[in-house]
Amino acid sequence: MTRLRLLFCHGLGATPRNGISVKIQQWAEQHHVQTYGLNYRDYGNAERIWNVNDWRRDIVTALKADDAKTVIVGSSAGCQAVLRAAVDAPEAIGGLLLFSPGVGLGIDYMERVIPGSVEKLQHGETLSHPSVDPTIKIKVDLDNLMEFVNNCVSKTHHRIRLDCPVRIVHGMKDKLVPFQNSIKLLSQIDSPNKALYLINDGHFIT
Repeated sequence: MTRLRLLFCHGLGATPRNGISVKIQQWAEQHHVQTYGLNYRDYGNAERIWNVNDWRRDIVTALKADDAKTVIVGSSAGCQAVLRAAVDAPEAIGGLLLFSPGVGLGIDYMERVIPGSVEKLQHGETLSHPSVDPTIKIKVDLDNLMEFVNNCVSKTHHRIRLDCPVRIVHGMKDKLVPFQNSIKLLSQIDSPNKALYLINDGHFIT
């Protein structure tokens, strides 16, 4: 029997211990499945500018560190890093579970996170991104955010081949990432086993 493990990849401004990860942990313990919350390298380091490919690298490294098939649970911006890693290392993926995936966005999404931020970013400012933990310092700038926006897998790949089960959960009241983005993402994914669940919730699903 193939070993299976769960890897949780949180979003920007979150921590490995949020509402979704706690419930995933509880489920995994009940079913005797190994589960890990990924601690991104340099996350919260005020001297580093956030770039989604740093997370992508950390996920790929975690996948290659264990021979077990990995079901990755992603949340928000973490989902984009998850999808990039899944394209890089498809053989290691046992399944994807994506909550409020931060895909298909324009730079205007930052305006919903920090009102007035886009103009400041366009003038070359480096900004502090909100975080649930005030000790976590997240810095963002225009160049690195445009990497997140322009090179999202949903934009660079017309079809996204994933030979594993894929489940997407998105709140219809999401004010940060429109649920329509997940509808489009599902249509792009080539998987024999995929589904989207639209629920009565916002971006921060609990």
